[in-house]
Amino acid sequence: MKEAFSQINKIVAEIDNKNFTDLSDTFKDFKDKPFALHYSIYDADEFNVICNANPKSSLTIVLTPGEWEILVDENSAGVIPIKTVSDTVVIPPSSGMVLKKK
Repeated sequence: MKEAFSQINKIVAEIDNKNFTDLSDTFKDFKDKPFALHYSIYDADEFNVICNANPKSSLTIVLTPGEWEILVDENSAGVIPIKTVSDTVVIPPSSGMVLKKK
């Protein structure tokens, strides 16, 4: 588990060092979901970070085409994919997810 957190910290450090000049393609707009936050990070890989702050209902997100590896969910986190999804993903109440484009 310690190694997984070390790997995640390396990814976060790379993200922190990026110079984001245009965030219009980074953050997704959810006018009808005030408790949702969804942003993408584009580098050599593409990541989606999704947060559902609604304590009562799940959040369904339509993903861009392709397969996505879930690296972080409500139960675990690491660099080894938990599972692979496509089309949509459901974020449980008061939780989040990090996905990497396969």
